[in-house]
Amino acid sequence: MKFCPKCKALAFDNALECAECGAALASASPTGSVRPSPSQASAPPVLPQSKSGPSATPHPLEAVSLQKTMEALESQRTAADRRNRFLAVALATSLALLLVVFVAWHRMAVGLYARLADIQVVQDPAAQGKVTITFDVVDPGRVRYARRCGRTVTEVLDRFAARGRQTYVWNWAFDPGQDIEVIVRHRSALWRRFDKATFPTTNRVDIVFLMDTTESMNELIEGLKLKCQDFANRLAKSGFRYRLGLIGFGDVNEGQALSTHELVEDVDVFKAQVQGIPRQKGGDLPESALDALEAALGLHFEKSVPVVFFLITDADYHEPTATKATATGIASKIRERGIPTYIFSKSILLGRYRPFLAAGGRFYPIEGAEFPSIVMDVARQIVAGSD
Repeated sequence: MKFCPKCKALAFDNALECAECGAALASASPTGSVRPSPSQASAPPVLPQSKSGPSATPHPLEAVSLQKTMEALESQRTAADRRNRFLAVALATSLALLLVVFVAWHRMAVGLYARLADIQVVQDPAAQGKVTITFDVVDPGRVRYARRCGRTVTEVLDRFAARGRQTYVWNWAFDPGQDIEVIVRHRSALWRRFDKATFPTTNRVDIVFLMDTTESMNELIEGLKLKCQDFANRLAKSGFRYRLGLIGFGDVNEGQALSTHELVEDVDVFKAQVQGIPRQKGGDLPESALDALEAALGLHFEKSVPVVFFLITDADYHEPTATKATATGIASKIRERGIPTYIFSKSILLGRYRPFLAAGGRFYPIEGAEFPSIVMDVARQIVAGSD
């Protein structure tokens, strides 16, 4: 071991000069006469540092230190490689699991639905709560229908196993005065999609009773008078505001004029009109039902309020009317204005009265029927779906 007499730094035996101050080094024997001070003895030896320059030779201790640093860096690199490989495997596994989950979700949420084309949703003019949905099934699967109206929400799931044109008729609950929203859920090539249609509803309705007042109809006239209160109550219970009109007819060809009453909101007034309607003896067998329908078309209806006709007769009609109107012309007007017409007559006359049913309504055979129950059934048809 050597030391520097000038700065007292220790150095190894093979050092020639002090690495700190550049002075010549002196030898220190094991027993030696020169010893380091206590502070020097306790301090670690100052290692010689090589001079910089292209000809400088690294000190053995520096080489050892560099090798250990290299080994440490290599160990760190190896550990980083192992960690990166683990993360890559974990990431690949996670992506594979996500892909499996996505495929399963896509099949459940999208793939099981049918592909549809040419979807049409139409509201029935005779019943506000009735809609007809038609479409072409391109690829079989399921179709979900959703319907909302006010606080009422309804969903129906349907499945189709074959391609082709399909029709779904839906007569369901609705809140009068609230829009009906119909949604058809299906899929495109890859994603689920929906088609939506919105239809208005109203809580108003105008109903005109066209009553044959010849002698053979006396019993039915009394039946209408007795059931008109229940009829009105049925409408009100379903949330409808109504007006009731009345047209009595016999045979205008025999000088029997129509008895026309404008629409009223008070059912007691309507009942009095039914009670006081003139009774006719009638003439030849056909009566003036066609004239009554023509007169009903001329009543004062409020704009956008649905209108319903209820014709009650046991006889055929004269054609043309007193104004030369034909059945085809009157039926066309009824169809164009979308007025559902309910007809209570003899079954043999169904063919004659069928043209007036083009806008909806129903024909009730008079044979064996209880007229009061027919009156209430018409009320149910008018409010269909609103309960």
